Amino acid sequence: MYVGNFYCSHLIFFKKDLKKEIFYYLYYGLAQIQNFLKKNMSKYRNDSLLWLLKYMVNFNSIPPAGDYLNYGKALLICCKGDGNIAAAERAFVIGYFAAFGCPDDVLDTLATYDGTGS
Repeated sequence: MYVGNFYCSHLIFFKKDLKKEIFYYLYYGLAQIQNFLKKNMSKYRNDSLLWLLKYMVNFNSIPPAGDYLNYGKALLICCKGDGNIAAAERAFVIGYFAAFGCPDDVLDTLATYDGTGS
């Protein structure tokens, strides 16, 4: 396997300590890259969510979890106006809220909410 300017198969010719040092840099270098990507991906997701909220509903900030929960419950209560919440109605509410950045714990609550108003 090719890594940088040398092949991993050539590691067998290095002293034991040097192999450990190279492994250390490869392993922890990858971990640093992964941490960098996680931080930046969450920044990009946050920025894209803010743009979507501004563009679609003219919000300047991401709503708190309680707002998502109350709005979702209100929608599901309306869905139950005919006596039951159809699977397609619930799927729409869950998908809509997921697309607008609703926290997972709120989505879990809405997935099992019976629409009784409590």
